[in-house]
Amino acid sequence: MLARLLQGVAVVLFAASITFFLIKALPGDQFSERSTNPNISAETLARFRARSGNDEPLLAQYWIWISSAAQGDLNRSDIFNKPVARVIGQHLPATLQLMSLAFVASMVGGIALGTWQGTATGSRAERLSGAVSLALVSIPEFWLAMILLLVFAINVHWFPTQGMSNLNHDGTVVGIILNRLHHLFLPWLSLTLLDIAVISRYHRAAMRDVMGQQFLRTARAKGVPEHHIKWKHALRVAVLPIITIAGLYFPALFVGAVLIEQLFSWPGIGSVLPQAIASRDYFLVAGIVVVGSAMTATGSFLADVTRERLDPRLRR
Repeated sequence: MLARLLQGVAVVLFAASITFFLIKALPGDQFSERSTNPNISAETLARFRARSGNDEPLLAQYWIWISSAAQGDLNRSDIFNKPVARVIGQHLPATLQLMSLAFVASMVGGIALGTWQGTATGSRAERLSGAVSLALVSIPEFWLAMILLLVFAINVHWFPTQGMSNLNHDGTVVGIILNRLHHLFLPWLSLTLLDIAVISRYHRAAMRDVMGQQFLRTARAKGVPEHHIKWKHALRVAVLPIITIAGLYFPALFVGAVLIEQLFSWPGIGSVLPQAIASRDYFLVAGIVVVGSAMTATGSFLADVTRERLDPRLRR
């Protein structure tokens, strides 16, 4: 377990380092646009660069930044004029809310659908559902989100087009929750539909492989009911590869959520990252990358631990 933790730290360190050097390889810095302002003198710009450490050699800048990041200090956001950690902390909960609900629905829906498809091979309903899943997998996530927005928000006005809440509720806790869910539904559906299709296709293949194994034929010979064989014995073995996928799938949702948030004006990381890139707020961009890589390392670690608990053969 200690080795896995160290591997996770190495992944975060590597991602942070690559991001830093790629950002520094870009022409200019966060103060370049200010140089065109006649009201800002060259001496003032030099003081800004000195205060941020941009006048130091590249390796010195890297060491200062990575040392501070290791202590939880991701420097200061130039466009928000506050610490990067505070900016991320203010917007990350909205992104995690969207990601978590999409993750749970995608896992449950994908595993349930894949289990049924893997045990109903050859039926007309199974072939139809497989074709629909393949069609969904082929659709870009952002394009599907735009279609849902156009149809259900703009044309029929069933759902709001942007934000995560408004004043159209009675002020009670239930009213606030329903209002939030009303705004959340289309972004959540945009993330969930495609991911259910992806997970179900992986799980269907795993179920088909498991259903032909000897231990299930032995269970049938002993008179074990077929629904127990499918939903208890076969599912427990077939779900193991999905656990590994799930460990990497949750942080991958971070990228999808950022794109969806921009379309629906959801106040998460997706509303911050484009501003940071456009304004060359490099410390904020690097901080968001660090958070994403930390999610990847954490997801992989949790997937390994869960697989070991469910599969005794992996325990040492």
